[in-house]
Amino acid sequence: MRTTKLTDDELKQIVDEYLTNKRQNNISVLAKKYNIPYPTLRRHIHKYIKDNGLEDLIREDQLPYKGFEFLEIGDTFQHSEELTIWIITEKKKVDGDIIFVMVPSRIKSKRHWVGRRLVKDDG
Repeated sequence: MRTTKLTDDELKQIVDEYLTNKRQNNISVLAKKYNIPYPTLRRHIHKYIKDNGLEDLIREDQLPYKGFEFLEIGDTFQHSEELTIWIITEKKKVDGDIIFVMVPSRIKSKRHWVGRRLVKDDG
């Protein structure tokens, strides 16, 4: 894995690739391409998008099932407190991998997760 810090120019290039074609350049693909851990790259991309007012460009995103098996359809999820709230809308198989499909949400659901920590359970 990469041990040097991601520069602003590198991050902008990665975000541009991601926003240009999210299906082909999903975060998993970009993490492998740039040798950056998936959670780290995802956090950087979404923080950059939020900080630069680009959230309207994100309508749907994907999250790998592996590592997030605890999520259920209808749960909301944030990678960290300051980032976008996502609601899980679907679980499907793409290119042999199981993924969650999620969209931005303005409210937290009955089960809300921050990272791998359940912070709200009204169920």
